[in-house]
Amino acid sequence: MLRIAARIAALLTAGVLLAGASAHAASPRLIGGPLVGAPSSAPFGVLILAGSGSSSSQCTGSIIDANHVLTAAHCTRNEQGQQWPIGSMIVVVGTTDAADGLVGLVRGIRVHPAYDPATGIADVAVLQVPPIQMGSTIAAIPLVAGGAPAPAPGTPVRAYGFGDSSDGGEWDGLERMLDLTVGQPTDCWSGVAGVGCASTPTGGPCPGDSGGPVVRDGVQVGVTDTRLGTYCAAGGQLGFADLSAPGIAQFVAGSDSPPPMPFTTAPATFTAPPLTGGSATCAAPPWTNAATTTAVFFHRDGGTVVQDGPATTYTPKASDVGHQLSCRSVAQAAGGSAIAPAASGIAVLAAKLAVRAAKRAATVSYSGASGLRLAATLTNAKRRKVWSKSVSGPRLRLPKVRPGLYRLCVDAPAAGQFAAVQACTRWRARKS
Repeated sequence: MLRIAARIAALLTAGVLLAGASAHAASPRLIGGPLVGAPSSAPFGVLILAGSGSSSSQCTGSIIDANHVLTAAHCTRNEQGQQWPIGSMIVVVGTTDAADGLVGLVRGIRVHPAYDPATGIADVAVLQVPPIQMGSTIAAIPLVAGGAPAPAPGTPVRAYGFGDSSDGGEWDGLERMLDLTVGQPTDCWSGVAGVGCASTPTGGPCPGDSGGPVVRDGVQVGVTDTRLGTYCAAGGQLGFADLSAPGIAQFVAGSDSPPPMPFTTAPATFTAPPLTGGSATCAAPPWTNAATTTAVFFHRDGGTVVQDGPATTYTPKASDVGHQLSCRSVAQAAGGSAIAPAASGIAVLAAKLAVRAAKRAATVSYSGASGLRLAATLTNAKRRKVWSKSVSGPRLRLPKVRPGLYRLCVDAPAAGQFAAVQACTRWRARKS
């Protein structure tokens, strides 16, 4: 295989110029996916090569109009994090093979102003290129509208890339595609706005796939910008910049001052109910650029949301028993939303509670947190409360009331891992 720097020189020497080339050395190959059969099958696909001195790399991009190519921000930088010099990056269009195609030098580089390689936020860049002559094998791809709903979990998407051929670093220069299913953003990221995540058990991304388009129904919805899991292996997560996020969409459309997007480097904090009784809490991390925050309590095993809103407390109920309860903090801003899940949670347990009443006394048994104070309530036939009392032992003295049929209920609050529970019984008060 020619080194990338040599390939750049060869392409500039032998290739047909367009009109008149950040890559990240470990940028995320679509192993497990088929080759793109012909340029007309993905006429928007672009190979991006960069080389300067002893550094070189390759990335993928997409044509968004006759003068611009969309890619990942880290594709504009070398291994030291410095931007590739203008004149050291080329684009190759109209091909599925790096050995041919139309070649052009990159004339300008716009990187999202919020891009941060440490967090991965806003990992998008727009390259200015010589005018591209469109045709059947070269065409721009439409972009999803800013502010449109982000691809929901379960959505099928297709990614395209010119990445490595294997985990050994081999590169054949051929374009491949891979069908994936969108998952939760937090499968790839924590605390970062404007991102998505997709995977498939049959394939995954490799170096060189970064910057490639993530497409749904012929519309580009994302830009590949990272990979997680086993390197170049089936099942690896493909992270992408979400082009529907206003903070991303407005930058791609030309704004150098897009609306801010929230981010954090810390998780939310989940705290179980105190052993003395109470509610679980979800404390938000220190967000940057957050206009509002909400707390979402959910079951980790299955993802069922049990509460979503501004309230940061939640009382585990009987319906939570047998599930892993946790929470996530969600921050919203004009540029998009970000999710920071808590690192911990609890397995919600059921406590046994029983109450029996006879004459003027009741017996109460509870198997949950020790020393917990329970609450007893007596209601009449019209369901009106006529008496209540705190219960601290197994025996409860009942009040003098008018003769009749009553309902006696004892409530145990959530405490530690135990869910709140209630037990009720009928009690007939008789004349003394």
